[in-house]
Amino acid sequence: MYNVHFIFPPLAEHSVHGPFLAPFLLSSLLPENKWNVQTNDINIQLVHFLLEKKTLTELSLSCSQENEKSKYLSHISEYTDEEIQQFSTEVKIRILKIIRKLFFQVPETIKECFSEQRNYPLVIELFLKNLIVKNKRNQVDIIAFSVPFAEQIPETLYLSRLIKKEKPHVKIIIGGSQINLLGSEALNLFLQCNLFDCVCKGDFTSEIEPLLEKIVQKSDIKYTMYEAAPVSTQVIENIPACKYKELSGYYAPVTFSVLVSKGCYWGKCVFCDYKKLSFLKEKQYCVRPVDKVIEEIKQLQKQNKNVRIFLTSDAVPIPWIDKLCDACIHNKIKLNAKLFLLHSELLTPNIFRKMAEAGIVSVTFGTENTDEAILFLLKKNFTFDTICNNIKAAAEAGIEVIVNIIPDVPGITKKSAQKTLQQLKEISRFIASLNVQSFSLTSDTEIALSPENFNIKTNHTHIYSSHGYHSLDFEHTLITKKEQSEILKDFAGLANEIKAKKQIHKIMFKGIGERETIALHPFLLNIDEGIISVYSYAHTNHYEINENEYLFLNKIQKQCRITYFEFETLYKKSELKNTTMLGFIIKLVSFGIIKKIE
Repeated sequence: MYNVHFIFPPLAEHSVHGPFLAPFLLSSLLPENKWNVQTNDINIQLVHFLLEKKTLTELSLSCSQENEKSKYLSHISEYTDEEIQQFSTEVKIRILKIIRKLFFQVPETIKECFSEQRNYPLVIELFLKNLIVKNKRNQVDIIAFSVPFAEQIPETLYLSRLIKKEKPHVKIIIGGSQINLLGSEALNLFLQCNLFDCVCKGDFTSEIEPLLEKIVQKSDIKYTMYEAAPVSTQVIENIPACKYKELSGYYAPVTFSVLVSKGCYWGKCVFCDYKKLSFLKEKQYCVRPVDKVIEEIKQLQKQNKNVRIFLTSDAVPIPWIDKLCDACIHNKIKLNAKLFLLHSELLTPNIFRKMAEAGIVSVTFGTENTDEAILFLLKKNFTFDTICNNIKAAAEAGIEVIVNIIPDVPGITKKSAQKTLQQLKEISRFIASLNVQSFSLTSDTEIALSPENFNIKTNHTHIYSSHGYHSLDFEHTLITKKEQSEILKDFAGLANEIKAKKQIHKIMFKGIGERETIALHPFLLNIDEGIISVYSYAHTNHYEINENEYLFLNKIQKQCRITYFEFETLYKKSELKNTTMLGFIIKLVSFGIIKKIE
C-alpha cells in the first residue's frame, strides 16, 4: 500500500467556493486496495488563516504604515472574527487580493519564481512550516501538486523546498493546466531546480496509476519529464464519478464540479488557448453520457445539503444541455447548477425555460465584446442580436446571467469600446454580473502567431498575466496605454453599477420597511490634503464625499448592520440637507457600502 497526497496549493484567492476538480478526480481513479490517497486543499486552509483577526493584525504591523494597503489591513483587523466572517465572499476576496499584493507578489516572469526566495512575514512562514511538520507525522511516498493557476507556482516552490528539507525521501511531482501551457524553456526550470522528481504534462485520466507505479518502483527516478499520451474519448465518456473527501471550510454556496465535456465544440476563437488543454486522441471535443452525469449529481446531492453544481466544460454543447434538461424534468431532478455557454442562435427561449425548470440557476456567457466587427475578427460566430436574445431569454426564464467581457481585445478603438459600453448599458437590466477581464496575449494562439493582423505589436517576451506565464508582452497600435486604462476603468464602473442595480430598484419601487435591516460592507474613511473620501472594499475604489457625509458615515463605520430606525434617527440628527434619506441610501448602495436591505 503506497501513500499518495494530492495537494491544491495556495494562493488562489478566487478558488474558495469548493474543491478544485483535478486533484480530487485523479485521486478517485486510484484503486483503494492499492493506494492510500489523501487530497489536501492547502489554499482554503491558508485563506481562513489569513482572514483571522490575529493574523490580519500581525500582517498590518509587519509592513510600512505609510503603505496605503497596510492601512486597509489595519482597519479590517479592528473587526472581530465573528464580524469578519459576516463579510461577503466578494469582500473577503478583495481583502485577500490586498494581502497578495503585500506578501504574495507574483513575479513578472517564470524565471523570477525560481531565482527569488519568498520572504514572508513570520506569521505566514510559521503557518506554512507547521503544515509540513504536521504532515511529517503521516507516512507519505508521493506528493502531487496540481497547479491550475500561475499565482500558485511561487508557493508550490516554497512548499516543495520545505518538504524536501523535512522529508528528502518523498517523491514530489507537479502537473496541472499551468504546467501544460508552458513551453520547453520554462519546463526546464522545473526540471533543473532539484525539487520535482517528475514534471507531468498532458491529461492523466488514464495514466495516473501507471505514472505513480513507475515512480514508486524506481527509487532513483529524479528530475524527469513525463508526457501523457493523448486520451481516448472513450476514457472520458466512461470516467467514474469524482469522490470528494476531506472537505471543510469552503464559502457558500459550496460548489462541486462535475465533468461534462472535454475540449471545445467551437474551438476557433483566435485568442483562446483552452483548446490546447483537451489532449484528446480522436476528436476536438467529447461529452459524457447524460445519465452518468445525472447519477453523479444525485450522489453529490445525497451526500451534501444545499450543494451547488458546476457543470465543468470549456463550453457546454447545446444539444447535450437540452438532453440533460429533458431528463431532469422527466425524473423530477433539480440540478441547482451553473454552467458556461457560448452564444448561439440555437439557444431559444424554450431551451432557457427548460434549463430553469431543470434547476440551472446561473449561466456565464463568453461574450467578450459586442461590436460586430470585433466579433468577426475574433471568430466568435455570433452577432450582437444573438447576444441580446440569449441574455434576455435567460434572464426572463429566471436564470442569473453573468457576462464575461474583454473591453481591450485586439482591434478595438476608443470609439468601438464606447459603443460596446453603451450596448451593454442598454441590456444591463438583464445582466446580474459583468465580469470584466483585461486581454492577455498567450503564445501559440492565432493572434500571437499573426499579431499584425490584429493591430497589436509583440516582442514575444513571456510575462505573467492572469492567464499564466505563457502570456506575451504586447501593446495595441490603435489605442494608447492611457486609453486602454481608461476603457477598463469605464467598464469596471459599469460592472459596479450592475451590482448595485437590484438593491436600487427595490428601494426606488418598493421603498424600505421600518423593520428592515441595512447590512453594510466594510469601508474606510480618509482625509488627504483636504479631500474627503470613502474607500469601498466591495468596489476597491475611492469615492469623494462631503463633510456631512463623512460625519454620518463615521458614526456607522464599525457596524456590520444597522436597523432602518437607527439609520433614520442618525439621518435626522445629521446636517445632510442637500439630499433625501432615500437618495443618500441609493448613493451608499452605488458606492458598495450598503450590501443589502433585508
